[in-house]
Amino acid sequence: MTTAYIVEIKINDTVCYMGPGGRIGTIPKFFNNASRVKNLLHASNPGYGNWKFNRQSHKDSVTVIQIRNLQLGLKASSATMMTYDEFITRNFTNSLRIPNNPRAVYMIELAQPDLQLAAKTKPMYVRLARQGRKHKFGHQWNTAGHLRAHITGRLHRLDSQYNGAKVIEIEMDEDGFTPKQVKSYPIIDFYCASMSSREQYNRHHPKAHYTPLPEYT
Repeated sequence: MTTAYIVEIKINDTVCYMGPGGRIGTIPKFFNNASRVKNLLHASNPGYGNWKFNRQSHKDSVTVIQIRNLQLGLKASSATMMTYDEFITRNFTNSLRIPNNPRAVYMIELAQPDLQLAAKTKPMYVRLARQGRKHKFGHQWNTAGHLRAHITGRLHRLDSQYNGAKVIEIEMDEDGFTPKQVKSYPIIDFYCASMSSREQYNRHHPKAHYTPLPEYT
């Protein structure tokens, strides 16, 4: 998963963007490191006027946009908008934290190549054959470990059938029947959240090792 950050600064009625070194211009700069953006936003350069970011003058006009899944293109990516204070105080880490929820079941939602068609159709889930029959609504794994074991045996599918897929985590209520909360994760991030699975992924992709990207907790 590719994550990037854009810093918007509204000056009068004009939307500008922060670029390298804190310079202000009209062309968006995509930063791939949250810590770098924080350092630039912490800086104060009163001698540069409006041509360079000034914390005292500009912070109330700042919007930081976090764009996730850029590898799928801008139309398919998702964006989170934060104020200066929200971004500065948010905790970032160099590893994606995905819990192994004991009350959850897991499914794989397949990506649909035609984005316009995907918006109009129902999600497609992996359905595994069991005794000659397939699950009507998609196969469910009872633990995150069982799902990662399934992926380990089919790593080649991450470059084909499972390319762009998502893992759906359905947390059940105490009755074990009623869904309580639903979350989704890019399948590679879900798989590589386990160190042993990450090692398997890297062995299978020697020229494109998985590198955890800064994600907020």
